[in-house]
Amino acid sequence: MLLYSHHLFYIKCMAQKKYDYHTIVIGAGAGGLVVASGLAKTGKEVLLIEQSLLGGDCTHTGCIPSKSLIASAQHAHFLKSSYSKGLNYNITNFNADGALERVRFIIDKIAHGEDQATLIDKGIHVLRARATFIDPHTISCILANGNVRNVTAKFIVLATGSHPVIPKIDGLKYGSYLTNENIFALDKIPPHLAILGTGPIAIELGLAFSRLGSQVSIIGRSDRILAKEEPQAQKLIKEIMEEEGVNFYPNSIVTKFETHEEKKIIHLEGKEPIECSEFLIAIGRELNTQKLGLQNANVYYNENRVKIDRFGRTTQKNIFAVGDITGHGLFTHVAEHQGRGVLKSLMFWPLRFSINQKQLVPRVTFCDPEVASIGLTEKQALYIHGPFLIATYFIPFTKIDRAITQGEEKGFVKIITKRFSSKIIGATIVGPHSGEMLMSISLAILKGIPLRTFSKLIHPYPIYSLAIRKAADLYFTQTLFKLFKKS
Repeated sequence: MLLYSHHLFYIKCMAQKKYDYHTIVIGAGAGGLVVASGLAKTGKEVLLIEQSLLGGDCTHTGCIPSKSLIASAQHAHFLKSSYSKGLNYNITNFNADGALERVRFIIDKIAHGEDQATLIDKGIHVLRARATFIDPHTISCILANGNVRNVTAKFIVLATGSHPVIPKIDGLKYGSYLTNENIFALDKIPPHLAILGTGPIAIELGLAFSRLGSQVSIIGRSDRILAKEEPQAQKLIKEIMEEEGVNFYPNSIVTKFETHEEKKIIHLEGKEPIECSEFLIAIGRELNTQKLGLQNANVYYNENRVKIDRFGRTTQKNIFAVGDITGHGLFTHVAEHQGRGVLKSLMFWPLRFSINQKQLVPRVTFCDPEVASIGLTEKQALYIHGPFLIATYFIPFTKIDRAITQGEEKGFVKIITKRFSSKIIGATIVGPHSGEMLMSISLAILKGIPLRTFSKLIHPYPIYSLAIRKAADLYFTQTLFKLFKKS
């Protein structure tokens, strides 16, 4: 009997050693770190493979540095606009170069909690290498010294993120332009920064560098900025930026780029060229699926996404994917959300947990004022449901006492609902800390709470969120009461 028990134990150990690791995670950004850290806490053998920077884009070249720079830019704006608050404050010597140094300090501070030593202390095996699939369970790792190491795992999680799109422009060469990956390495605020693109990165950094002393020129292929947002938000942000000295070049196509010592020249089709000291490209992102060898693992993908099911599994069921490469939104919070769902499945396998891809994803552009939105725009709602079934409620901040006292009246709340139920299907908030304000609406959408319920909720006076309650009041005055009058 004892011999039989030892034999079973030997077989079990051999079965457990079929693979080198329980899970291999490729990519040490937000989504990958969620999965790797969670599995390590449960005692699973997990290997984290990263070719570049631990912590990923968000920590080193995305959210953390940009929001740190924006914070400095807001303080600069407070000083310069102090007269609007009744203050007589004269600035005689303004230099913002230290803001870039501060950005790098904050990056290092946050990255310290994600460095290799910290991850190893958490029980995560870390390998700095480029990963390529040999088969669905085997990864070939190309190390920095050129050596190759093959590793295997029962499960593999793809979290490789994305990188900036670089357009084909005559004369544009590597090193002659900036992206979000190297702009925060500048030692000085550039005298004249030209930006190609009109999306969130371009608008956030354009306003920030303008407030920190740059003359900023923004070049766009259309006449719109923040194209996914409500027209009122687009118009308001553009007006504010123009008031602060940002120049826009709409409906423009860059035909040629030249570099002459410290001067760069951007040629536009049918227009006068733009001279600048630095040229930032911010026109979009491409997925990091190149050289992964996904075809060797029978994982379906195209230029827009790696296909996943509601559990985060790819077409190869032992391989999962999270974050940018899934095509469900290029946001850190999406990567973390997906990572949490995949983590649950891997922790309690063979049980599987949905990552709830149907949940609406909120987004925030951290310009000033912030633009926060979720769900459908009014135009999209009208197209899908028709005007009879849709009701839109708009509250300008000129009607919000807190905004008046703060001198922040350039903003609004716009909420799109089903007309009779007041079910919220979309919202946009433009104003200070609008990302935080949006969360009550996001929760209402998730839990099916109609807008009219906000009329019952006691709001402290005066706060910005009273704009949401006022929008809820409009349901009664503009929709419900009119319905009764007609009957």
